[in-house]
Amino acid sequence: AKADLLPALRARSYLEIDVHRISDTFRSDVDIPYEIIGEHLAVSLVYDLPQSMMSVGSKLLDQWGISFYEAMEIAKQNLRETTRQFAKAGDLYAVVSGDSYDASRLVLKDFIHSMPVSGDKIAMVPNREALYICGSDDAEGLAMMAHLTKENFQHERNISGMAYRLVGDEWEAWLPPEDHPAFQAFRELHVQSLARTYAEQKDLFDKRHHREQTDIFVATYSAMQNKAGRIASYCMWSDEVDSLLPKTDQIFFFRPHAAKDKQLAGRGNWDHVRSLVGDLMEPQDAYPERWRVRSEEHTSELQ
Repeated sequence: AKADLLPALRARSYLEIDVHRISDTFRSDVDIPYEIIGEHLAVSLVYDLPQSMMSVGSKLLDQWGISFYEAMEIAKQNLRETTRQFAKAGDLYAVVSGDSYDASRLVLKDFIHSMPVSGDKIAMVPNREALYICGSDDAEGLAMMAHLTKENFQHERNISGMAYRLVGDEWEAWLPPEDHPAFQAFRELHVQSLARTYAEQKDLFDKRHHREQTDIFVATYSAMQNKAGRIASYCMWSDEVDSLLPKTDQIFFFRPHAAKDKQLAGRGNWDHVRSLVGDLMEPQDAYPERWRVRSEEHTSELQ
């Protein structure tokens, strides 16, 4: 099987949310090992045959007598041997060979390191058919990369609208500085990606709670744009409601039983709210991040 092993880069939500959403119980027991990349991406193994492709699970690796990491090194080498070309516009590199593994080439660090850029290596993988690389100091390249990603993120095999920076040999989610001309474009794509992931997670949790008769409200990850064009994410913390809050820029405090003109009790920055009432927010073991707030009344503390 060695010759047909390849790495498959996907959104992390595919492996931690989507596989559960298609399960009858919404708690899949399928064991597909994977490595998290840049917090929001994940790479797993696939067995690629001429007419079909299947994910490689732990059971199959055990049958072969090989670890996930050993198999991944074989898969990377196989992909490396088919990685020979890329397009270039200015100092923006576009890997679009059309073999469905272009995004997966993000894991080939030696290949990425071989591309000369201005500043740090910045990458975007809007779908499995595209990988874009340019430098953090290349304003024109970054603007073009954001534009291409916005166009190609609507692909049926989309992965991520976020940008990632290569720090040493590790990828991390990245945004340009707020005064950068391309900041708003990157910020919009970043928030859009998180909103999509949180919506998928909410759908999973709502279905799971309905099936298991659990009474917990799963709050929505929302976003708004001010007159200056700045985008901020927010969620609603409702009084007397047992809720799971997404991590957002701001939290709005809502009193559902108050008079309409008094329902919105106030709002605050996430970090500031945590510094004041962090003991009321319980971190959950979930991707993306969720924090549980209980139904007991804490109005005085929140004020």
